[in-house]
Amino acid sequence: MGRGDGHMNGTGMTISEKILAAHGGRERVRAGETVRIEVDLVLDDSDGAAAAERGAVRPGMTVLCGEAPATGLGALGCSASVAGQDALQAARLFGQATVRVPATVKCLLLGERPAGVHGTDIGLSILSRLGRESTAGRALEFGGEVLSGMSIPSRLSLCATATAGGACTGIVPADGVTFRYVCARATGSFASYESDSDARFDSTIEIDVGAIEPMVALADVVRGVPVGTLKPVRLSRAILGPGAMIEDLRVAAAIVRGRRVAEGVVAVVVPATGETLQRAEGEGLLDLLRAAGWEVLDPAGPLPEKGGPTPSPEESMTLSTVPGGGSAAQPGPGRIAIASPLTVAASAVQGFVTDPRPFLPAAGDLGAGPTRDDRPRQERQRERGTVITAFPRAEFRKEAGRSIQP
Repeated sequence: MGRGDGHMNGTGMTISEKILAAHGGRERVRAGETVRIEVDLVLDDSDGAAAAERGAVRPGMTVLCGEAPATGLGALGCSASVAGQDALQAARLFGQATVRVPATVKCLLLGERPAGVHGTDIGLSILSRLGRESTAGRALEFGGEVLSGMSIPSRLSLCATATAGGACTGIVPADGVTFRYVCARATGSFASYESDSDARFDSTIEIDVGAIEPMVALADVVRGVPVGTLKPVRLSRAILGPGAMIEDLRVAAAIVRGRRVAEGVVAVVVPATGETLQRAEGEGLLDLLRAAGWEVLDPAGPLPEKGGPTPSPEESMTLSTVPGGGSAAQPGPGRIAIASPLTVAASAVQGFVTDPRPFLPAAGDLGAGPTRDDRPRQERQRERGTVITAFPRAEFRKEAGRSIQP
């Protein structure tokens, strides 16, 4: 992993700057400026996955979020950032907000992603190396060859992890993976932006993803450490969600097949939407999870604060897939740790935080490469070609390196 030389002396704009300029009626904006923007969507809770699955989010949008995990929606090529309650209320009433244009750190993901390494692991690894002082208040823009093999759920986790570590947003330029995902769920036109070749970045870093291992975040200031370096800490709860997507449920079901949740661990899964739950039921995933001892909760219901027997002090760590869950300063009793769906599922079986790679099915690599698209044939056919195919009323064109919404 290398660090760039800091500011580039370019006159172009980053993706974040372009989106904010377009929504502020400005020709251009620069990092540090304050601009009044039109807000496309306001989310009060942390369930950005549900908003993505329901087609509420498209590239080029501005999204204000009440909780940091929802800012993972930048994975769809939009500007998603946390706002206080007053700003959220104003945005709901007037459709506008005043925001500060963030400086951008460009993160190039290079190499080949190993089996068992998830977007969460990549995000935690980046944060552990950069430190909060290098990410606080900044946008992390992800690029590089690794992204083409990452599914939208993995990208959502990557961006959400960035914001849990202090960044104001994480963002991935929209590509074919994004367009296929969005076109299957959303209606209406959208704008897709790319950073200019001479855009000014706060810094540029290169990350060798092939060297990354499964990670876990043990601190309130999220800084991941490799799972293999931890002393065994017993779990009291393992939580997939809130907002577990179908890919997360497939991975978890494959890992727990033929196994049981360890004694003393309460394992809970909260699907992103009712549709996700129904699809998982249809694929038999929830039957596998229930047989292994997982409790499946209604996506619309609250996550219980306690569940099952009261854990003893040495067995009271909670492992969750959702960043920003109140992590404490050090691992130990009563703490909350953050990890990938693979690590959460494997740790629930083992009874303590553990490396998920030995639990991966021998016949398949669930942690690397693109997710298999097994949706109905007619749905896949509808998505082929350009964005115009899915949105016949939309016009989608590119000029001067940027995509412009008519």
